[in-house]
Amino acid sequence: MGIVYEDGKTPKGAPLLIMRSSGKIDLAEAKTLDEHVLPGRPYHLQRSPVYVATGTEYTADARRYFPTLNQHLYAMATIVTSAVVRATINLISRVSGGSRNFKMFTDEASALAWLDEVSRTN
Repeated sequence: MGIVYEDGKTPKGAPLLIMRSSGKIDLAEAKTLDEHVLPGRPYHLQRSPVYVATGTEYTADARRYFPTLNQHLYAMATIVTSAVVRATINLISRVSGGSRNFKMFTDEASALAWLDEVSRTN
């Protein structure tokens, strides 16, 4: 399935780029995010919740690519319940040096609340 994108809003009304990831995510699939978040695109410097399905796999190229887009998002909250997928995403974050505008959650309500409250200096 890859990545599916949807428009949305936080509980307080901030625009969201909702991402739903499943299956095997390769570099070509990862680069579809460019269409949404690069300068001049509709979700440049906006918030994004990412729902990661159990069993989702990221190729090495995709794992290296995603962190290069951190500067183009205001904040990203990843919602993941699988311990294996969570460990993979933690590794991606650590290897890339981490980001103040990225946080993982196990439930949607907490993720959306954080997206409403997060600032660029958190």
